[in-house]
Amino acid sequence: MLYETDIELAKKDKAFIASPISAEIVLSLVAEGAKGDTHTELSKAVHIGSNQREALKVISPTLNSEKDDAKLLSANKIYVAEGFDIKKSIKSLAADVYKAGIENVNFKENVAAADLINKWVEGRTNNKIKDLIKPDQVDSLTKLVLVNVLYFTAKWHHPFTKSLTSQKPFYTSEKETKNVEMMQNTLEASFWHCGYLKAKFLELPFLDTNVTMTFILPDSKTGLADVAERVQEYLAHAKYIRKPVAVSIPKFTIRNNIDLVPILKELGVRKLFSKDADLSGISDKGGLSVSSVQQQAYIDVNESGVEAAAATAVGIGLTSALQPPKPEDTFIADHPFLYVLKDRTHNIVLFVGSYKG
Repeated sequence: MLYETDIELAKKDKAFIASPISAEIVLSLVAEGAKGDTHTELSKAVHIGSNQREALKVISPTLNSEKDDAKLLSANKIYVAEGFDIKKSIKSLAADVYKAGIENVNFKENVAAADLINKWVEGRTNNKIKDLIKPDQVDSLTKLVLVNVLYFTAKWHHPFTKSLTSQKPFYTSEKETKNVEMMQNTLEASFWHCGYLKAKFLELPFLDTNVTMTFILPDSKTGLADVAERVQEYLAHAKYIRKPVAVSIPKFTIRNNIDLVPILKELGVRKLFSKDADLSGISDKGGLSVSSVQQQAYIDVNESGVEAAAATAVGIGLTSALQPPKPEDTFIADHPFLYVLKDRTHNIVLFVGSYKG
């Protein structure tokens, strides 16, 4: 999965937000049309198994749920160059398994084509993901653009009281601080201190959804890289205890763009981006290769809840208020930490990121 690689981003200097499932869905669709070594490399890197289609059918209802206080939506779209034929089998697969709409586009009119795609993305992410595709990313050689969007918004099960939010110091290094808006609450929460990892885990639920947000706070102010290195094995088997916890978490918004091509190449995906790419399952016309894999993601964490969105695009072209309980523990996130939003029903990691002030 790309989740491991996203965790690696936590070691970088900047805060980030990414969606492994958004990338995996759109890359799975590419893999459906890949053959030979191209398919082998991609399947191995993204952990695409033989039962991928069945798995997608199972999780699809989970990724499309809309209730009063929570909304999780996923959508796929394939933009095909006018006059370019894709195989009926890939069209059927896209519609039946991936629920992807197909639309013809004149990529020669690159500004209009980018605008068309971006407006579709904006409309499905509450205008949070903008300008996913730049005009200079499409041209007369572009034959396909595959897009997945993922949008989530929900209210906390135990919201933070706005009047308690105040400016507090946040350690950006061992000794340096900056003031950030710190939300505060005392609540019954799923809490675990992992002595082996030297980090605290805090899982907070939302209303009307099985999605939860887990915060992973290193014991050390400079321990984020070490925790990120080993967090996956502990996150899957966290030994939570329900108890009163005094919580302080920054109020934050993060938006970023991630070029997934270098990440995929690091995972061993090479053929897909070369003149030797075999995408004959998509079209009988030769010379197809992937030119770009871009993801833009957004998250806003505030007193009421969370709003998060991501969009991943693959470009294929020719080569060339109650009385709070007395707290037993504290979770004071005043230095860099990780966070993960996941669906507990199928254990799907929707978003992963880090906050560094």
